[in-house]
Amino acid sequence: MNLRTHLQPGDLGRVVTLHGTLYAAEHGLDATFEAYVAGTLGHFARPWDATLERLWIAEQAGELVGCAGVIQANATQAQFRWLLVAPSARGQGLGTRLLREAIAFAEAAGYAEIFLDTIAELPEAARLYESAGFRCLATKPTVPMWGRLVTEQRYALRLPRERSG
Repeated sequence: MNLRTHLQPGDLGRVVTLHGTLYAAEHGLDATFEAYVAGTLGHFARPWDATLERLWIAEQAGELVGCAGVIQANATQAQFRWLLVAPSARGQGLGTRLLREAIAFAEAAGYAEIFLDTIAELPEAARLYESAGFRCLATKPTVPMWGRLVTEQRYALRLPRERSG
C-alpha cells in the first residue's frame, strides 16, 4: 500500500467519488453528501500552506483505497477531515495509520488541538477516534441531512506543541 501527500490530477475527484459511492452504499447518504465533500475539499485545488494542511492519498495497485486530511481551522486548531478506507483495504490498519499520520502532522505544525466533526451513525469511526485519545465534546440533536436522519458529533484531542503555531 502506498501512502502519499503529493497531489496529482484526478486525486480530488477520486476522493469525492469514493466518499459519494461508499457513504451512499453503506450509510444511505444521498448526493448532497458528495456535494458537501466536494465543497470542503475544493480548497486543495488552490495554493495552500503545506506546512499547515495536508491530504493523504492511500493507493493499492493504482486504486484509491483511502484518504484523510488536515486543514487549518484557526491559528491553534487543526481539523481532521475526509477519513475513509475502501472495503478492499479494511482490516489492514490503514484507518489507524491515516489518523496517526494526521495527529503527528498536526503536532509538528504546532497546533494545540485537532478536532473532527462526524456523525454518531459511524460507531466504528468513533471507536478509532477514541482509541487515539479523542474525546466527544458535543452531540447535536438528530436532524435530516444528506438524505437521512443524522446526529452530528464533535471530537477533539489536545496536542503537545512542537513549535510555535
